[in-house]
Amino acid sequence: MGIREDRAADAAAFVSIRNLVEGLSSIEDLPVSEIAGFLLGALRGEKLPQFVRLDQQALRMYQASSDTMQKLLRHVATGNDYDDDEWNEIDSRDFDRYGWVRVGMEDFLQRMEIDVPPCCLEGWKPEHKKPDWYPAYANRFRLTIDEAVFLILGADPEDSTLISDDSFRLDYWRWRKALVDAIGSFNFNESSWGADQGEQSLLHEGIKVWANYTGAPWPFLDESISNKSLGHKAIDISSSNSSSTNPEIVQRLAAAEVKAEQLAFALANVTSERNQARNEIERLTTCLVETTKAANIAQADVTALKTQLTDQPNLLSTQGRNSALLIMAALAKEAKLDVNQPSRTGEILSSSVSELGCSLTGRAISAWLSDIPRALETRAK
Repeated sequence: MGIREDRAADAAAFVSIRNLVEGLSSIEDLPVSEIAGFLLGALRGEKLPQFVRLDQQALRMYQASSDTMQKLLRHVATGNDYDDDEWNEIDSRDFDRYGWVRVGMEDFLQRMEIDVPPCCLEGWKPEHKKPDWYPAYANRFRLTIDEAVFLILGADPEDSTLISDDSFRLDYWRWRKALVDAIGSFNFNESSWGADQGEQSLLHEGIKVWANYTGAPWPFLDESISNKSLGHKAIDISSSNSSSTNPEIVQRLAAAEVKAEQLAFALANVTSERNQARNEIERLTTCLVETTKAANIAQADVTALKTQLTDQPNLLSTQGRNSALLIMAALAKEAKLDVNQPSRTGEILSSSVSELGCSLTGRAISAWLSDIPRALETRAK
């Protein structure tokens, strides 16, 4: 499922305040103010399902606040029209942006034993009446960035008063930045521009390719540019093979150009990803070589340490034995025993060891005493 399909799925799962109020008003044969009042009371009683906002820029539904829903419902419940806003507190577009998840609202109405309007049923799509200014832009061969952004927002590009609205201005700049950022990645055949980039013109077919690829809500995706708007391109096509322009050929050519742009953009992405992967492989190869070198050095160090540790016990044993022999020689001297007569002195010391409650033969002691001269000679060096 692509971006456009994802957006369509979210839109299909959403029912707006305007559609629900008008749908219930038609079924119940009651004014929209009474329907809004009923919904406001259910909201305050915390009986309504979760409120959501359908964000067409992010192409997703988000949780909406109870305060916003109360303000919008109260506006209609008090008899005001959607567009009536004396204190500039209401944006009429919010009645289409805010609403509920369709399934949740359907369950609520069934629990309340209220007939479910078509807008809450699966597969329903709102009818969008095309404004009077729609045809003038549907067949335009080129559009300025400012005109394109207004059309994305469903607004008349000639209505300059909208830009003073904070909410509209925020959406305007978000979409304008998205469109400007796409220049260079899509074939807009863009013109030069002066002080304001909003005056830069773009190829209408290029805008369609961009909108189709990104999921932007371009209102003319299902429209084919007429032969008049194609200008010299239509003349070129007709003059090559026939005396009159074939609309089917023009339409097929436009569709082929759109497909070619999509494939070119996809190819550019694949090429970029391939180059990134190649650079990553080279980096990892360099890291592997350096790691192998470091591992070899570390292995050599480990081998050297093992050798040192193997020799160390013997070294410590020899030093400890010599120290013990020197201590024995000193004690024998203090006891006036002759270490040069190891057998006799060994028997004497064996007897002393027995008095301590231990057992050590004179022969064993004699073997130690026999090594005293060599220990003295070693330490004397």
